[in-house]
Amino acid sequence: MGKKNKAAKRLARYRAEARQEALDREIISKQTAEALYKLCLPILPEYIDDSQECDLVGREIVFKMGITAWNLAVTGRQLRIDSVFQQARLSPDEQRMIRQEIIELVDRKNRQYPELRFTIEDFQLVPEAGSVNLTVRLGQEMPPPAVPGMFLLTSEPEIVSPASTPGIPETLRSRRKAKGLSQIKLAEVLGVSVKKISAWEHGKSVPTAEEQKKLDAFI
Repeated sequence: MGKKNKAAKRLARYRAEARQEALDREIISKQTAEALYKLCLPILPEYIDDSQECDLVGREIVFKMGITAWNLAVTGRQLRIDSVFQQARLSPDEQRMIRQEIIELVDRKNRQYPELRFTIEDFQLVPEAGSVNLTVRLGQEMPPPAVPGMFLLTSEPEIVSPASTPGIPETLRSRRKAKGLSQIKLAEVLGVSVKKISAWEHGKSVPTAEEQKKLDAFI
């Protein structure tokens, strides 16, 4: 009888520990999702266009970049950008811009969330009442890197870009960022909407001749 009681107590303890571990992981998962969202928030306006409906595609691009940066910061491993955007057709300029965005995100993650050490395996975006709920699936918990901030992004082969509006999206965005301007600030200066700036940078529309003159004069 004594042995059965001990076995039952041991089983109950194991189950309690498993429940607590699952609860702890769920809490960390929510913390990580919130941190990832805040990490990507500054660049979201540059990639999304909600003028027609909630732009899930633009958000997916941003959070893929965020997860790439997150895992680089956590693991310090080598990673190719083209392995993250296998279905995308990126021009060399777009590759360079995304590379720089990821480098900046890595630095921000290391500064703002050094205590969160789990990798992120996947994420899900679910529209909810006019907003989007972000959840993540955690991977392994990693020890702090021997040399903080060390990571490597290898260069990608040149990939042909779709020619919807040749040159305009990447040129405009690179010139704007070189001036240190947000889309909001540039829109205010030019007297146009942020959605219009976003549409230009996504190749969904092009500036009129008058708008192009203003752009050339300012940036």
